[in-house]
Order: sequence, then C-alpha cells, then structure tokens
Amino acid sequence: MKKITLLTLLLLSAIGFSQSDCSNALPISLTSNNTVTAYGTTVATPDCTGYTAQSTGSAWFSYTATANGVLNLSSDLAANNNVDTQVSVYSGSCSSLVCEGFTDDVSYPSNLTSTGSFNVTSGTTYYIAWEDRWSSTVPFDFTASFVPVTGPPNSVTTPTPADMATNVTIDTADNNNDGAADNAVQLSWVPSTTGSPATEYDILYGTDPAALNNLTQATTFTGTSVRITGNNFNTTYYWSIVAINGSGSSTNNPVWSFTTETPSGTPPTNAIGPTPADGAVNVTVDTTDGDNDGNPDNAVDISWMQDPSGQQPTAYTIRLGDSPTTLNDLTTTFTNTAARFLSLTGNTTYYWQVVPTNNGVEALNQPVWSFTTENVASVEDKDANFFTISPNPAQNFLEIESELVINNIEIFNALGQNLMKDVTLNDSTLDISKLNSGFYIIKASSDNGSQSIKFIKK
Repeated sequence: MKKITLLTLLLLSAIGFSQSDCSNALPISLTSNNTVTAYGTTVATPDCTGYTAQSTGSAWFSYTATANGVLNLSSDLAANNNVDTQVSVYSGSCSSLVCEGFTDDVSYPSNLTSTGSFNVTSGTTYYIAWEDRWSSTVPFDFTASFVPVTGPPNSVTTPTPADMATNVTIDTADNNNDGAADNAVQLSWVPSTTGSPATEYDILYGTDPAALNNLTQATTFTGTSVRITGNNFNTTYYWSIVAINGSGSSTNNPVWSFTTETPSGTPPTNAIGPTPADGAVNVTVDTTDGDNDGNPDNAVDISWMQDPSGQQPTAYTIRLGDSPTTLNDLTTTFTNTAARFLSLTGNTTYYWQVVPTNNGVEALNQPVWSFTTENVASVEDKDANFFTISPNPAQNFLEIESELVINNIEIFNALGQNLMKDVTLNDSTLDISKLNSGFYIIKASSDNGSQSIKFIKK
C-alpha cells in the first residue's frame, strides 16, 4: 500500500514538473480533460497578453495540427469552480516563440475562466501556456477540441438587442471605475452552427450605417458579447459583426440597428461661477510638462460651481470651440467641477460650456463662456519635432510622416482623456473616423522620445 501511494506521488510530481517549461510540454488530449497540476517558474515569453502585471510561471502543453482548422481551449468547466485562468498559444520553437493568440476571462467579473479559439495550420506544433498571472490555483481541468476549416465562417445571427429594437436601456453604472457613467449597451450574437467556425470577430458600430467604425481594428476579439460604452440617449445606433477564421471573413453580414431610451431625468439647475471668468483676457497658459511627454502642456485650468437649488446633476457635458456656435463635445459623463484644457494656443479666444445633465436630460439655457489666452508658444512650436501630420483639420484620416520608427500612438481630447491608445497605423495612415468633431491631441513615441501635436477633426 505504501509503495502504491509513493508511486502515485512520484507520478503526480513528474506530471507537474513536465509542465514547468516549454521543452517539457505535455501533449494535449482531444478526447478527455487535460489537467494543470502545477505552474513552473518559466514565464511565457513573449507576453501575448498586453497586461502590465506579470505572471511568475506557466503550465505548458503542446499540440501538433493534423489539418488546417481551429483549436478550441476552455477551462469553463463546473468542476473548476470559476478559477481565474488565462492562456496563450504560441508557434515557433521553445527558444523562439511566436504569439498566435491569447484569451482571458469569459465574462469579467462574473466568469473568470477562459474559452478561446485559435487558427492552426497542418503540420505545425503549437505551445500552450496556462499562466498564473491572476491566480495560482491548481489543479484545474481544461478541454481541447479541433475543428477542420474548409473556408471562411458564415455570418452570425440572433442579435441582441433585436434588430430595430427601441427604448433600449442605457446602463449608467461606472463599471470601469473612472468616476463617470459608462452609458453602456450590451450587444451579443450567435455564431453560425453550419460551415467552418470563427476564431475572432470584428465589431462594426456607429450612428451612420454607411460609415461604421471598426471597434476591434487594433485588437483580437474572440467573445460573442460586448459592452459598448459612451452611448447617447434617444439615438439610433447601427452595428454589424464580421466572423473571421484562418480562411477569411464572413460575407453578406447584416447591419442591425437599435434606438436607445429617451432621457427620463428632470432638468438640473445650471452651472455658475466659471473660472476663468466669462470674457477674461490674458489668461495664463501653463507650459509645464505635467504629463512628462517632453512637450509643454499649454494648459488652462477651468472650474465652475453648481447652482445648489433645485435638481442636481448626475454628470456634466463639457464643450469647447473657437466660436460660440461651433462647440464640440469633449465628454458627456464628467462628474467633477474642475478640469484642465490641454494644448491651447496663445493669444486665442476660446468658447466653452459646461452643461449639467440628469440621466441624459440637459440643464435649460446654460450660457456659453469665453476666455482669451496670453501670448505663448503652442505645442507645434517645439523645436525637436520628429513627425508631422496632414491634413489639419482632417475628416476621416491623418497622414503621419516621420523619419524615425514610431513605437506608439495615442490620441487625447482637450481634457487629456485618452480616447485611443496603442493605435495601429495602416502604412502611414491613421483612421480617425470614429472620433467626434472637435479638438484632439495626437502623441507619438519613438526611441528618441515623444511629441504631441494638436489637430482638429471636422
């Protein structure tokens, strides 16, 4: 009996050790559950996740594809008791791995297990790394299955909200904890049960059915539901889902629509007491580099008070423009009473408005204020420029020209809120079609530093 027990312990120890690094990866089973018994100390590199937090080790498996197709991995099993998992899939060799895909939570925060589908090529060996980034809980099981691909997937069906639905609820909860209402709508769809399976989806979304924005252009989306934030009340939105696998994309994808609910709040009282005072001149522009990007912020601090009588607001809409009739929304979900305009030009008159809102209903007759800045250098006057943009103002695209390699591009509004990060260039072209009209700041980084340029989206 003791010998049997000892043998069992040794066997489990050997299994755990064999998962500890890529060179000892265990072949996965397509017919029964696979078990992660222990995490090794080898960290999966390169990091496919994009997270700043790092794992300390991985449990390794391997799979050699017998045909072109889709490898499905899932830890979404009742026996796992919602263990927090994530998994990366690599090709290449253990000494030179290449990221092929990554999946994390099925639905954060309700389901922390992982389910993902990955394109695989016949004859290629893939390495599968389950990581302990968020949890070191073991053992847990996962399933693996393979479906051959014979062509692109068919279109998805069964949209939620239903096509042409009206009075669709906007969720104002602050689930991303940024201090502002999310104004979110949950979308979902059902993959086709015929034809080849999809491994990812492009989500097209907007208020113009002829010019939908690709929300997933710079990322890989593998789920079948998504929470879209920043929606407006009493507005019709159009959306479409493109199913994708290693053989191509679905065609004849329907465009669906829905209309959000009408605001139901009581108009709040007005914002009062602006700083700078209405009509102020020679307003100081702060040229310090508060965001440490190597450029002067050229900022003006603004603030206001709220009329304490009557209905109080749940959020503020902040607008800015170069005339009182051409104001552009910077944000509709601001909850504080002080902010900072960035990248302003010297000796220029700006018009601004802070409109209190209550569940989407705006305050009545909110005035437009103005101020004129002192004469200072603008962001574009900086000597050490390494990239330029054109045209400016721009409609849908910016052309980026630089003799240096640009490592990262981000876009901010005039309040310094990051609206687009880790932006992907198509050659030297940047798609800004999903931005609303207004003032923006594009920040690019290279090995020599970073630079910011102000532009206007028409």
